[in-house]
Amino acid sequence: MVTHTQNVEKYVVAQSNELVEAVYSPALTARAHKVARLIFSLISPDDKDLKLYTITVEALKKYLGFKEDTTWGRFHEDLKDIAERLNKEPIIIKTSEEVITAYLIAAYAINLSKATVTFEIPLLLKPFLIELKRNFTKYPLLYIPKLRSAYSIRLYELLYQYKTIGHRTIELDVLQRQVGSDYDLYGDFKRKVLSIAQRDLEEHTDIKFDYEEIKTVRKVTGLRFTIVSNVPQKDRPKTPQSPQTVLNFLENAVEVTDKQEILDATKQRLLDIGISAAAAAKYLNLGFNIIKDGEKRVLAEARCATLEAYYLEKMTLLQQSAAAIKANPAGFFIKALQEDWQSSAVVHEQQERNEKKKRQTLQAQIKKLEAEREQLKRSWSEAKTPIFDQIMAENTEGYAQLFADVRANAGSMRDTIFPPKMSPNDVFQKGGMAQNLLKIKMEEQFPKAFTAVNERFQTELTALDRSIADLKKRVE
Repeated sequence: MVTHTQNVEKYVVAQSNELVEAVYSPALTARAHKVARLIFSLISPDDKDLKLYTITVEALKKYLGFKEDTTWGRFHEDLKDIAERLNKEPIIIKTSEEVITAYLIAAYAINLSKATVTFEIPLLLKPFLIELKRNFTKYPLLYIPKLRSAYSIRLYELLYQYKTIGHRTIELDVLQRQVGSDYDLYGDFKRKVLSIAQRDLEEHTDIKFDYEEIKTVRKVTGLRFTIVSNVPQKDRPKTPQSPQTVLNFLENAVEVTDKQEILDATKQRLLDIGISAAAAAKYLNLGFNIIKDGEKRVLAEARCATLEAYYLEKMTLLQQSAAAIKANPAGFFIKALQEDWQSSAVVHEQQERNEKKKRQTLQAQIKKLEAEREQLKRSWSEAKTPIFDQIMAENTEGYAQLFADVRANAGSMRDTIFPPKMSPNDVFQKGGMAQNLLKIKMEEQFPKAFTAVNERFQTELTALDRSIADLKKRVE
């Protein structure tokens, strides 16, 4: 296995800040996040283009913390799950000009005989990973394998981005989407995301954090983080471990292959159909630039990923054309390369692939809008809170009568829902079914108080529902 060109102490993850702040799918596991960061760390600062990244299975097992006696069969299933999540779960990247739905890997190949896995990064991610000059964040890969949750990895990135500043404020709903959280209640998010990540980062990384809740009315709507440098707890009695000691198993376990590489067997086939060695060398040196039309070039590179695959595709097309083989196989082949001729089977396959990507993009948009709809409903409910409080404060007698009416109609559950010894205000404040029934009655009895807020949110909700319905029709 060819050694990666960087020394292991230089394994760093470098991403544009737009990629750091992307919205992540909750379905991406901690192991999927770890593998993605390992692949990103293999990109050299001198790279001009994305490459193919091959890693041995044994190295991946160590990196992901599998036990040495883990069988290949067991690990193979886990590896497929990781790779498929990276290939199918979208991330949403917002730039100043566009919103991009991308995937962390475009394709992967598990070689059973060599016990390796090769990953390809999508071209859409290239501007966020290659030749970064400004507005980017880089951090050592060293700490990532030790983190126990996907949330910890994402919070580490988001906070490391502001490490030198020392503080960062993020709106709660934005943070939820960025870390891939699907906890609707803040209490759950605090317990299962923030608290775990806080312990995780202090124990295993070079930063730690504290945070202050920002509230609007009585609801937490944002968090103000304080970020400080840290010595991981397990390293404190001794000199902190260097990446050399922690990641040295990667030293001879990684191969980075130029996508433009052509195998000797394919070069020989060029000679066999009548292309001279000098002409073959000239065409191969052009890479994908042999395709004259720029738009076709981009599509061909995205379709074939490697120059080897592109040449083999045209070899197959030549073999399917008996007339070309008899007349002028070399001329046919070169023309096919330059104009990106495709067989009907390739066209059909590409159409199916495009349709699949289109559906995945639409489904990701639907999921995003549905999350916005749920957030809008919560915001609508919260916007009514001060109105309910005002009604109870300014219409004491009216509210008391309303409370009595609702309680009287509660049937056999009356004393359970409305405890006799609790005041009307206390019953309302405790929440639950009683509060919901009282809110419904208040809206019925004081409709004008809610007109403005209802009209505003109903308009937004209707527009969202219409957008979701339109997208679902397109998926069908």
